[in-house]
Amino acid sequence: MFDPFRSITCHGATAPLPVAHRRHTGGLLVTFLLLTLVLLLPAAWAVTVAIDGEDRVVLGPHYQILEDPSADMDLDAVRQSGRFTAADLGTDPNLGYTASAWWVTVALYSAQGGRRMLELPFPFLDDVRVYLVEPAGGTLLERFSAGDLRPFAERPYPHYNFVFPLQLPAGTRVDLYLRVRTQGSTTIGSAVWQPAAFQLASDNANLLLGIYFGIMVALFAYNGLLYLALRDPAYLWYVLFVSSMTLAQGAWTGLFFAYLWPNWPAWGNLAAVVGFDLAGFFGALFSRTFLDTRQFAPWTDRMLLVSAVVFAILAIGAPWWPYQFHAMVTSVTGMVFPLIAVTAGFQGLRRGGVSARFFLLAWTILLVGTVLLGARNLGLVPTNFLTRYAMQMGSALEMLLLSFALAARITDLRRQREQFKLQAHQDPLTGLANRSMLELELSATIGRIDRGQGALAVLFIDLDGFKLVNDLHGHATGDVLLKVIGQRLKQGSRVGDTVARFGGDEFVVVLEGLQDLSHVMRVAEKLIAEVSKPAIIGDLQLQVGASIGAAVYPADGAEPLSLIASADHVMYEAKRSGRGRVAAATGLAAALRTVASSGGHS
Repeated sequence: MFDPFRSITCHGATAPLPVAHRRHTGGLLVTFLLLTLVLLLPAAWAVTVAIDGEDRVVLGPHYQILEDPSADMDLDAVRQSGRFTAADLGTDPNLGYTASAWWVTVALYSAQGGRRMLELPFPFLDDVRVYLVEPAGGTLLERFSAGDLRPFAERPYPHYNFVFPLQLPAGTRVDLYLRVRTQGSTTIGSAVWQPAAFQLASDNANLLLGIYFGIMVALFAYNGLLYLALRDPAYLWYVLFVSSMTLAQGAWTGLFFAYLWPNWPAWGNLAAVVGFDLAGFFGALFSRTFLDTRQFAPWTDRMLLVSAVVFAILAIGAPWWPYQFHAMVTSVTGMVFPLIAVTAGFQGLRRGGVSARFFLLAWTILLVGTVLLGARNLGLVPTNFLTRYAMQMGSALEMLLLSFALAARITDLRRQREQFKLQAHQDPLTGLANRSMLELELSATIGRIDRGQGALAVLFIDLDGFKLVNDLHGHATGDVLLKVIGQRLKQGSRVGDTVARFGGDEFVVVLEGLQDLSHVMRVAEKLIAEVSKPAIIGDLQLQVGASIGAAVYPADGAEPLSLIASADHVMYEAKRSGRGRVAAATGLAAALRTVASSGGHS
């Protein structure tokens, strides 16, 4: 067998080689083979992608890629450079923020040939160039260019994404070259579509976008009307928040550039980041107002205020700052701010209320969407359906939940007002009505009595022997005893009667709608019996009594305070006459004598 490392043929004769010569020749041959392999590797990697039989063929996994840091290479230069390297960058490659121009090439083959739609589904690319080349002779078959810095009418196909109609030859391999350069996030995913399938997919996407923006418009209108009706600033900030998010998402999808400002590419290039900045600004103001962080969470309030200032500066500075710097800062700030809002939501949740739960859930959902989008823009996570549309899905859910939160906030505020009113009119120890509430209830009761709804009496109750309990067992034990006595008085009174703690160990019971004044004395005697029962407090068995003064309206007082004063005055008569008794004021006593003498009812 022929051994190239042992011999060579010369003039038809074979002679053995010296050992040194054999080693030198073997090394040259190995080097030659390695160089040949290296030169052939790109060709081996350049897999031809057959595009027949599929509605959509994603090209990202088949890319060969070249970076042009100077951005001055043309098509001929990159074809001759031999610098393309195969790299499976996934279905939707994202290279983050970079100043370089990037070239990719893919070999395509169609046995049928005909029209195909090449789509780059990221509308924020400053400059996109497409070349279709016949590799054998280097013939340029088609050439397109587009970008979001040009008027929309200059696009080769009217679509909010970058779409290029390709005419492929039948049965011939062609090389597709893409050149992309942008100041924003360099997302260079692409797909080749059958025209009918592309149109159907576009129609479905338009339907989903229409639903999304329809939700946003409905939320804007509904809560805008509520703001006009209620004048609650939380609704104003929410409406402006929705408006800003709608602007951002409409610009981010390319939809607004296609339909609202097709001839203003400079504004279209800024609209998305400005919209996100304004959404952050109004979102921070909404959070401060909604949760009232200024009162309940001062530190978080300062963080929200700082966030609002940062977003405002970003929005104002957008036209003058480099776009790439602005977009990167907006992405980072947008990832941080929802964390602050979620923190504020947790603090609001600790205070209770259904609205805080909706708020927390809403911002948590948006936090996930914002972090995914920001990480995608920075190239930290791969671009896919979830990371690309996480902000849209998250913002739609967030806006709905925040609208529910505003509705729940009305209930929470009403409950808080009722709780405040209750605290303002409730004795903190016994839970009974306090003196202020007593006067209000007595005034309202007098109004009803004046309209002919029965008679009205007041019982003024003072405990007998309570001071001794305090002196012997302490005020803590006395407080517990007062709670027990308060509950006994409430249980011994009729449903609808007002029981109040007047102060110290003094209580007042308002008896309303009486048809029989003799009932006043029976209720008073019943209450004395209830109060006098022994009370078990810890290891102690305590017992106190009660003296009661009774007065009737209007004979003993035409005003609440005068009526109470009359009952208070005769209560001391009951104490002086032996305690544990009921004494009636002059007017009530006369009325009772009249009832007794007539044998009837008052």
